[in-house]
Amino acid sequence: MKPEDKLLFICTRQNFLDIHRQEVLDLCIREKIDWNRVYATAKLHGVAPLIYLNLQKCAGTGISVPPDIANKFKLYIYTRKVLENKWEEALKDALNFFHQRSIDVMLVKGVALNALVYMHPWLVNKNDYDIIIKPKNGELINYEKKEIFDYIRSIKLKGIECDYFSHHDIHCTETLSIDFADIWSNAKRINFLGHDVYAMTPEDMLIVACINCRRKRFFRLKSLFDIAEIINTYPELDWENFTRKAKKYRCNNLIYAALFITKMTVECGFPENVFEKLAIFPLRKLIIHLIIRYLNLRMSLTSLYPFSEENPLARKINMSLVLPFAVFQWRHFSRKIFYTNKKFVNR
Repeated sequence: MKPEDKLLFICTRQNFLDIHRQEVLDLCIREKIDWNRVYATAKLHGVAPLIYLNLQKCAGTGISVPPDIANKFKLYIYTRKVLENKWEEALKDALNFFHQRSIDVMLVKGVALNALVYMHPWLVNKNDYDIIIKPKNGELINYEKKEIFDYIRSIKLKGIECDYFSHHDIHCTETLSIDFADIWSNAKRINFLGHDVYAMTPEDMLIVACINCRRKRFFRLKSLFDIAEIINTYPELDWENFTRKAKKYRCNNLIYAALFITKMTVECGFPENVFEKLAIFPLRKLIIHLIIRYLNLRMSLTSLYPFSEENPLARKINMSLVLPFAVFQWRHFSRKIFYTNKKFVNR
């Protein structure tokens, strides 16, 4: 593993303690750090503001980020703050629009963590704000549907991605059988940006974070950070319910891999029997462990997350693709094929 990657793993946390400062100091004394690489990788992985914040806490130990790199970090943080403020204003307008029409809104993914987990919304990078909606009373009638869906299309241009009742990133375009009715029924009401909205239970938030981790090929620092911080924020998390849902949704393999990698890299604490209760088939578990070991030892963080920041949808084919496929069950592929064929037929 490259020393820059080790440094990033140490710094990817909100609760940055003296022990972590000492680890950074020891690493910088022991190995030469390429600060350009640190910045580029942190930016690619969506954690540049967080990394710089924690590196600043190491200033008293004699470690200093070169001025030109520090300026890059500062400029990037400024642009993230501006973008987050812009999205917040757009979300306020959207919440007002839906509230006036008696439509419930649930925060999901990054914006939910803004409200409940992150110390600052700009700590990590997001591509947009995700919400899902449902009418308070029954179904929408035709003229309402047109107005609502026209509005949903318009706010996407402002950084707000809105889905009706469920979310395509969570069920992975119908690949996973996620029970959104159950998620809605257990969601809690919170106040955010001056409006009443819904947020998932900690257990559902963690499942969503693990699913998203798989979508980003498991080693993206922002995804690992999300998993660790949800666990740290909710020490009372109901692990029995969490593992039950993971098995019910048939996503226990990917959740096992996501938790294992998070614990191995950025660290997080949870009961040891969680892995056992996820009930992974022994051969599958062995394959997952071998792939993780190979990727962690042989590949850098840059190659483990081969996505362009300028074009987040761009995919590069390399060994980082192996693990996401290894955790999928055969039924997931059949559901994916069925859904793709269904979309094609309905065109």
